Amino acid sequence: METIERRRGFIINLMYYVSMLGLFYLFVKYAFWPLFPLIFAFFLAVVLQRPVDNISNKYKIKKGIVSVLMVLLVLFLIGLFIALLSNRVIKEFHDFIDYVSIRINDIDWIERTTRSFVAATPEFVQKSISVSVEEFLAELRLMMQEGVSTGSSPSIHLGSLNLKSLVFPSITGVWNTAKQIPSILIAVIITIISSCFMTSDYERISRGIKGLFPEDKRFMLSRTKAVLFSSLGKLGKAYLIIMLVTFSEMILGLSVMKIIGVYKGSYIFVIAVITALVDILPIFGTGSILIPWGIYSTIVGDARLGVSLLILYGAITVIRQVVEPKLVASQLDLPPVATISAMYVGLQLFGIIGMFLLPITIFCLKILSDEGVINLSSLNKSGTPKTGKQEKEIQKI
Repeated sequence: METIERRRGFIINLMYYVSMLGLFYLFVKYAFWPLFPLIFAFFLAVVLQRPVDNISNKYKIKKGIVSVLMVLLVLFLIGLFIALLSNRVIKEFHDFIDYVSIRINDIDWIERTTRSFVAATPEFVQKSISVSVEEFLAELRLMMQEGVSTGSSPSIHLGSLNLKSLVFPSITGVWNTAKQIPSILIAVIITIISSCFMTSDYERISRGIKGLFPEDKRFMLSRTKAVLFSSLGKLGKAYLIIMLVTFSEMILGLSVMKIIGVYKGSYIFVIAVITALVDILPIFGTGSILIPWGIYSTIVGDARLGVSLLILYGAITVIRQVVEPKLVASQLDLPPVATISAMYVGLQLFGIIGMFLLPITIFCLKILSDEGVINLSSLNKSGTPKTGKQEKEIQKI
């Protein structure tokens, strides 16, 4: 009889978790982006609730007025930051595309780079690919000569040939974006209005949500919100500081290299932004950019730049190892296999957003389990999760 009850409990629990996974999939797949303005507005309301209350109580100003002013200020600062960053990134990216176009049409540079790569490979590899490489370079020279013979600029001829696949998708992308402008404007307006109303009426909304749950579950709901927002807030602040540190290190390192003549390129700001963004991704880090770049520079004959980039990577890694434990305090503490698996599964199921959302979801579940809010490993006889205090008491017994 006990075995039958145990199996029945296992099946019920299995069906419960499968149902939760199914609902999560449907929500992220079909409801996340349509509801994103409201989700963002609610998140902003939770974040601004304490400062709004403090200002309203201290200066005796109506909460509705303070809420509207705070929401508009925060959204203005976010928009200003995105606009300034986008302007700088777009400008340097445009210059970078021009630089790449020039390089693509520089036959001498292509020959030197290709032969440097071939020379760096083992001898048996060189013998097997040398004929193909020479044929490729010969066809490239012929292509350039045809461009000159037809009276067109060789740079334009080859550049249009190689960049055609980039230009047309870009035009298509711009047109698709232009068609979505009305929807984007509506979403922005709804976000602003919803943020103002939710921040102003947060207490009423909170009471309404709690009223949907039985009285014995309301404490669990409040505890869940407090734990999640506290942990995610600390984690977000920590990684924002790490991003700023990595960004500053890249700016400083590349600027020093440029001053002493080791690095002769530009686009320092864009490279620093991209590196800082990649640095916070699990598994990847600055090494995914600086190490290949350093190896490439060494192979093509610029050993000074290659060594300098590897030294810069070493310095960033050492500083991060010192800074990160103090800031993050092992809050993530997820096995690398679980993290990268979650990123891959999230990417396959939900696209780019899933690559970030699924690891964060697993992280949130781990936090709730560690804090005793939920128990992912076992259920007690009554079917309710044991709290952390109960678990400690059981271990003592």
